[in-house]
Amino acid sequence: MIQTLFILAGLLNTVGLMIFNLMYTNRHLEKEYIFAIESQILIHLWGLLYIAASVKWEQLPWINLILAVEKVVFFIFWCLYIISHENTGHFLTDLFYTIYGPIDLAFGIVFAYASVIAFQKQPQLR
Repeated sequence: MIQTLFILAGLLNTVGLMIFNLMYTNRHLEKEYIFAIESQILIHLWGLLYIAASVKWEQLPWINLILAVEKVVFFIFWCLYIISHENTGHFLTDLFYTIYGPIDLAFGIVFAYASVIAFQKQPQLR
């Protein structure tokens, strides 16, 4: 199940973002600096990392923890944004800005849980 959730997170960051950014033509999405084109490229790379980590997540406790922190940071950005946001008037952009925070929090919890499980499976230092 966790492997599937890693893949789903990766697909949302790659394919999902490509839908919302209309293949890099949606300039409304760049309203927030954290979604500048350069940041969107990094989000795609993170998505590929989630997919790559999905097959060995049980052996990557620190990577899982870092991924969890990254998702929580984006959730915090979303919280700061959502309290004062104005609609852009562009349906896909407004939908994206509405849902990305809760989705990032959900996957942050998944990655944190994966980290806990992976740490428990690590051999103890003696």
